[in-house]
Amino acid sequence: MKVYEVLYNYLINYIKDESLLWYFQIRSTQLGSAIFHFVVFLALGIEYSVFLLIRFYEYKDLEINEALRLTSANIGHVVTSAAIILAGTFAAMLPSGILTLMQVSICVVIGLVLLAFFLLPFLFNSLMRVKRDIV
Repeated sequence: MKVYEVLYNYLINYIKDESLLWYFQIRSTQLGSAIFHFVVFLALGIEYSVFLLIRFYEYKDLEINEALRLTSANIGHVVTSAAIILAGTFAAMLPSGILTLMQVSICVVIGLVLLAFFLLPFLFNSLMRVKRDIV
């Protein structure tokens, strides 16, 4: 066995045996919290994307590289800081001990981190390069 295979097997077994759901003794997410996760992710994704699109529309006369750079420079830090503040607000629900609040908190925090640091910076720039005439 190669080293990466050993590490991969160890990681998979650790996730399977010592996962976060096992730690909180959660068997599955409740239906109401799953629907709430979807609604929150959809609303926040649209809201933060609208902020970026409005700023991008202001620079429609510029070349696309310059417009994307100015959009990210002017509004990117606002969206990122808003996502961090909202993630901190939802993370404050973790110590409550209420199962539904804990599930919502964990999922929203993970979703906000993914949205702010991976999806919006990369996906927004990629889509605007492909389809500039959206705005």
